[in-house]
Amino acid sequence: MKSFAAATVLIATSALALPTANTNQRRSTDPASVISNIAQWTGDIFQVNAFLDKSQALLNSPPVTFDFVAAATTALGEAGCSEGCAADEPVRLGNLMGLTTADDTGATNAAADLQNIFPGVIGNLTAIIQSDNDLDTVQNAISAIVVLRCNSVLPDIQELWTNVLQDNGLPSFLGVVSGSGVCPTIEAATL
Repeated sequence: MKSFAAATVLIATSALALPTANTNQRRSTDPASVISNIAQWTGDIFQVNAFLDKSQALLNSPPVTFDFVAAATTALGEAGCSEGCAADEPVRLGNLMGLTTADDTGATNAAADLQNIFPGVIGNLTAIIQSDNDLDTVQNAISAIVVLRCNSVLPDIQELWTNVLQDNGLPSFLGVVSGSGVCPTIEAATL
């Protein structure tokens, strides 16, 4: 479950209505909702990855004159994000969990792990927002996010997507998670 290779996101996109989140029981298969939720979650992943990539590059190239508070606010979605931000990822998780089979342990385990990890990512983004651009706080929070995201969040999302796609009769290549540029370094160093 934890094996992960950064890859290009391949998503079949279309204009589809969002499903209502219900994680308590399986409804009928709904391939269109699965594709829609994965497409929207991909936007969330890209937003957070872009923040991590830019932040890491800037922190490694002093002097640093970047507004990390504003960038973290955008990545988290405090400005009223409905998609394309970290705060939307738990919504996508809830929607997709409602589209798995009840006996899908791969999806269930990945979702449980994500539910435990998402607060750490969101908490560290919040720490950056409240940091007044203090570089030590920013560096520590970004490092924590990178470790969580690269070693757990993105591999768990890949596991969830693969299982949900299969549960709904769709090929797994429709949802391949893309890691940020900092992920291969972290994953290789810690696994």
